[in-house]
Amino acid sequence: MKPPSLSGVLLIICLSLITVSPLDSPAQLENTEGLIITIQGTTLKASIPPSFVALSGVLGTLTGRLDEYYLYSLISQYDWDADKMYEVMLCESGGNPNTHNFSHETKDDSWGLFQINRYGPLAKTRPSAEWLLEPENNVKFAFSLYEKNGWNDWKNCLKIFDN
Repeated sequence: MKPPSLSGVLLIICLSLITVSPLDSPAQLENTEGLIITIQGTTLKASIPPSFVALSGVLGTLTGRLDEYYLYSLISQYDWDADKMYEVMLCESGGNPNTHNFSHETKDDSWGLFQINRYGPLAKTRPSAEWLLEPENNVKFAFSLYEKNGWNDWKNCLKIFDN
């Protein structure tokens, strides 16, 4: 018998952290955090503990792609349109925190989830590339840009949504 793969073992560990319970009424959905699942007409709530979110973030960093739940939880901590910013992040980096884009032609030296540009003089006023490669840091700095400039730093991605 072939032993289970590391990803299979990790999936079993992760699934053991999730608690699933039935909901008594649709009104419970309004104040529910976590994942809502409907199977053959029965609605269930899956409570996803912080340890699972943290583990999914660590695994994603190791593999280069982060879990959607983890990414959305990072983005939704801030006072902005989280759904829109999630789409911007996917447009910029595909959810890969290690994304780096460099071009002298376009004056681009962008890092991380939100592709924070450090080209030329910006490198003196913005955090280091290493710091920006950490997902939490990149989202935090993206929010600071949003507070100063609104959506202007991601206007190329927003053009896609507007069409």
